[in-house]
Amino acid sequence: MKKIFFLTVVLTVLSIGKASAQYLVFWDGDMRFGLSAGVSLPFSTQPTFICEDSWGVNTSVVDDSYHHAAISPSFKLFYGMEKELSGDFAFGFQGWLGLVKNSWEVGIRDNSSKNVTTYSVKSSTVDVNEGIYLAYYLTDDFSLSLGGGLSEYIDFKGKASSITCDATGKELSSSENASSASSPFDLGFGFMLSLGATYNLSESFYVGATAIYQKSIFGSSTFNFDDTFFMDKLGNDAYYSNAPINAVQVLATIGFRW
Repeated sequence: MKKIFFLTVVLTVLSIGKASAQYLVFWDGDMRFGLSAGVSLPFSTQPTFICEDSWGVNTSVVDDSYHHAAISPSFKLFYGMEKELSGDFAFGFQGWLGLVKNSWEVGIRDNSSKNVTTYSVKSSTVDVNEGIYLAYYLTDDFSLSLGGGLSEYIDFKGKASSITCDATGKELSSSENASSASSPFDLGFGFMLSLGATYNLSESFYVGATAIYQKSIFGSSTFNFDDTFFMDKLGNDAYYSNAPINAVQVLATIGFRW
């Protein structure tokens, strides 16, 4: 949690610094800052798993045992700027920095005893989505926007719990701390597309709703080269690296402008 807090602060400073630099160079419009909360809907891309012979035990991933949470909570800081163009159109810069909580589970079979250990993994992702947008004002205070830009993330190692059952389904053992890390986090980047609506409550305050599609192009977790050095460990027998982040996020924002 300390690493998450530290990196969140660093990314916030860097992002706000970048926005401020853009403002000092050419901006003559609204500055915006707000708090966003919503949900992330991850696509069904499962982690990369490697099972190995350990202590003379041969293991394998149980077919169709991987499942992830269909909806994960998401909390973010919003920062942005908007400048009137002509008529009812406006141009802007927008960015979100925040935390997404993830969870998934998978079954690993001991092929000798036929016992199955189900691992439940929870992890945290700090992500940044930022780019430009074009807004159209349907009224003086209500606008729709379409934007695009970059998506970056730091995906932290998960904490796993486990339950081991025999072939009949009888529980044999359980553990609340079943994972250890070789790689503390994964990095990645890609692009994002956004569709939003904003309503200005007053000269100083606004509310908004945004749907963000984020697609990762590169993730360090994909470069394991069949080696477990950069992977996280499940128990004694299986390793995993999280898949690159691909998701749709739906966020509500409340903030102020000046």
